[in-house]
Amino acid sequence: MRGVAGAEAGGRAALPAALRAGPPADPALLRVRALRHGVRVDEPMVLAVVDVGDADRTRAQREAARLAAQSGGLSGTRQGSMVLALPGDDALRVGGTIQQRLGPVTVGVAGPVTTVTAWAGAYREARQCERALLALGRAGQVADQAHLGFARLLLGHSGPAELDDFMRQTIGPLLDYDQARGTELAATLDCWFEESGSATAVSRRLHIHPNTVAQRLDRITTLLGHGWREPARVLDLRLALRLWRLRESFDDGVGPH
Repeated sequence: MRGVAGAEAGGRAALPAALRAGPPADPALLRVRALRHGVRVDEPMVLAVVDVGDADRTRAQREAARLAAQSGGLSGTRQGSMVLALPGDDALRVGGTIQQRLGPVTVGVAGPVTTVTAWAGAYREARQCERALLALGRAGQVADQAHLGFARLLLGHSGPAELDDFMRQTIGPLLDYDQARGTELAATLDCWFEESGSATAVSRRLHIHPNTVAQRLDRITTLLGHGWREPARVLDLRLALRLWRLRESFDDGVGPH
């Protein structure tokens, strides 16, 4: 088994080269270098990008190095975040293991991948997931692209403030109305979009009378204005509603942890 010092050296030597944009210049050299540290890079590997937040960064890096050493992986840093490449065929499970060892850190995961040439793409995907979690205000959680979907692409460089501003400007009146009166206008509009504008389908899905659907749509028009059905507005509304649903799923404990 490698020591912690060996794991740290392996992370510094192999990870930066393997994660740079584009395919590695010499995959065979990277493979040999990793094998020197006991890492079999052609076995399924999960890439994880970790934001330690307010935690002790030195301790987190030390624990990451130990975890990599014990599991036959690599650890290092890139673009201000910790990066781990760990063996495994379940990305979320690997992310959970990282949290168990490092504490309540934020972890974006991707993979598994089976070739060193795929590491760079998996790293970018994991980093997008990490940034999206932070933008959603979900620090201290784990997620992969399967749960975040398109949000990881749109939120990868946004912060919570930008996300809040977008949601307030787009569906804020609905959320305020729902909170003040205990109604479900946002959920009704989301369902209306998903059912391609069929009031009958919305009625069946939400178990409410068709007249209630019509009344809610009228109220939505009053709050959002008559132009909310225009294509440009629809795109923004659907995006805002999807982000709202994502936040709700984490609050309800549905999203990955």
